[in-house]
Amino acid sequence: MALVRPSLKSLLERTQSDISDALSIRQPLQRASIVSALSNAIAATSHLIYGNLEWLEKQLFPTTSDSKRLEQWAALFKVSRTPATQAVVPLKFTGVAGSQMQNDIEVRRQSDGQVFRTTTAGTIDGSGSMVVKCVSQTAGVIGNTSVGASFELVNPIAGVNTKGISAIEGVVPGFDAESDESLLRRLLQRIRNRGQGGSLQDYVSWSQDMPGVGRVWAYEDESRSGAIDVYFLTTNIQTPFPSTELIAKVQNTLDSSRPLGARVSVQTLLKKAIHFEIKLPTPSAEHRELIETALRLFFFEKTNPRGVVSIAELKQVISMAIKTESFLLNAPAKDVQLNADEMAILGDVEWD
Repeated sequence: MALVRPSLKSLLERTQSDISDALSIRQPLQRASIVSALSNAIAATSHLIYGNLEWLEKQLFPTTSDSKRLEQWAALFKVSRTPATQAVVPLKFTGVAGSQMQNDIEVRRQSDGQVFRTTTAGTIDGSGSMVVKCVSQTAGVIGNTSVGASFELVNPIAGVNTKGISAIEGVVPGFDAESDESLLRRLLQRIRNRGQGGSLQDYVSWSQDMPGVGRVWAYEDESRSGAIDVYFLTTNIQTPFPSTELIAKVQNTLDSSRPLGARVSVQTLLKKAIHFEIKLPTPSAEHRELIETALRLFFFEKTNPRGVVSIAELKQVISMAIKTESFLLNAPAKDVQLNADEMAILGDVEWD
């Protein structure tokens, strides 16, 4: 039987009634009386005890426990919360040829003051520029930086301009610490699908133990006997497709976990952009943004390689986003079949 926590009012009324009956008090209690004061104190204490019992009951199961107890539950099954990781950003600085920048130099992103430190040294080349790598001093997606963002040196360096910009090659996105929802999902997956010495589910679990790894798919390679192909997305909807560095880390993890003789290859998912033509009865910028956001979330959370993106599902997503069915979806005109190495993403959207 589930614990039902009585309200403070009902506890107070019950306590006053019990004390009055025990002392044969028939008239209404005075607010300033000893019996009234004792009743209030006992009822308040009882209410706190009930609250603690209610909390303890929730800790009996991982599906209702709080963050700390959820981590303890997960630890029993050798599942741990993946930590936040730091973003790495290559920065381009200009200056006088031959001027040098040492390692561990502090730079600041101009848009918000986020602090980074260089992890490589650099020298201005003959073209008057150099590229150095910097790591965010705060872990998580807060360190992720778009190409062309402005940075500045905290302390000037002779021969190097204080202003720099983020370059293209070598970006490694940062990821936030794993959420309770994701940790619970992995824990339940581990409980329901125990390790089987190299089953497809084992490769999914091993991959998801890595920071930044979200949804994972493992398939037997039909062209190679005994080989496993693994595909995955990150946990960040803004950068869903993993970097080469993260792919390499997952590959190393699987190589060290796989059974002897098993062959596993972490593959790159190809982007399958789906073009949309949508006609709204009363088009507005707000409705367009809601639809595009909902579609991106749908592709990120619900679609799968080898799966089918159905027209019915797309219509439902759009309808729920704008709270109406008064629209026309002219494209795509039919269900979209995805290959084993394809992941659907939102392509161009034309608004009629």
